[in-house]
Amino acid sequence: MSVEVYVPANFVAAGWGIPTVCARHGEPAVERTKVRFVSHTSRWLILIGVIVYVVVMAVTRKTVVSPAWPFCARCKKEEVTRTLIGWASLIAGVLLWFASVQLLSRPAHVGALVGVVLLVGGVIVAGSGTRPSIAGGVVTDDGRAVRFTRAHENFASQAVAAQQAAAQHYAAQAGYPPQPSR
Repeated sequence: MSVEVYVPANFVAAGWGIPTVCARHGEPAVERTKVRFVSHTSRWLILIGVIVYVVVMAVTRKTVVSPAWPFCARCKKEEVTRTLIGWASLIAGVLLWFASVQLLSRPAHVGALVGVVLLVGGVIVAGSGTRPSIAGGVVTDDGRAVRFTRAHENFASQAVAAQQAAAQHYAAQAGYPPQPSR
């Protein structure tokens, strides 16, 4: 069962309170790697054009970098599989398009169209095989948390426990009298 959970951005960035299981499957991590989570970009920006989109995206996106995000063995396998399939489709698409448009004496429109479809599909599949995509985290618009809409229950329970521990620690610290400055 999937649940929605928010992990504070400062926890993610510091690597503190990060669950020991992967967000997607709830299985123990076999690897921890650096991951850059970003916020969603408004869809209408795509209509403006790729160049403007890239510039605006760089300015408007919020980013949180985790120094050691947990990934289980299934996640690692999925990353490799999606990346290989995506790149194979992309290369096949380019070759088919090139062969259909450039090498034949009369252009083959169907082959060119199939080549473009394979190329675009390859980019989409390879993009879905990135670590942030597999983890499923998106930075909230205010940049204060990373939201996981389909997190595994084990991941969610560990994330909530870490936030509760931090709140208790903060409450205990708030009860101390101010320290004299030196």
